[in-house]
Amino acid sequence: MKVALRADLAATAVQNAARSQGKFAAAKLIRLIRAHAWLAALAIVVLSVVPGTMRPHVMGNDYCEHFAAYFITGSLLAIGYPRPTQLMASGIALALCAGGLELVQVWIPGRTASVADFAIGTLGACLGLVAIFVIKHARKDAVAAPQFTQSPLQDRSGCGVASPANPVNPGK
Repeated sequence: MKVALRADLAATAVQNAARSQGKFAAAKLIRLIRAHAWLAALAIVVLSVVPGTMRPHVMGNDYCEHFAAYFITGSLLAIGYPRPTQLMASGIALALCAGGLELVQVWIPGRTASVADFAIGTLGACLGLVAIFVIKHARKDAVAAPQFTQSPLQDRSGCGVASPANPVNPGK
């Protein structure tokens, strides 16, 4: 009797440890994503204030580079800071960052300020935030709302009939 009780306690302890490890792993992942979001924002700042001859041109199109950089940063911020107020603050901060960096480029040799670059950066940030928001809510709705339909093998009392397609009695 005592051995069975101890085994049950041990199993419960293992399950609780696994749950806490899962929570710890999730918190660690969120911290990692937040760090990457801030590193991406720092990369945008650094690459925006260096002279034009020193900046790498990865995609060949300035608009694509702006859009991709801000989209990735917005997506990472949306994953790391998922609350609606945090999403709004992230969008505003990235838009202000895009505008401020475009203004600073007036005084940097080889760089020009452009309203189009500001608009593309802001659009990329907002679409990155919205994309993650939509994906998260679509997943949450799909998991939270399983679809229950009446089996053709159920009678009016709700009791099911066992078959290979319906091995469990859903009425009980």
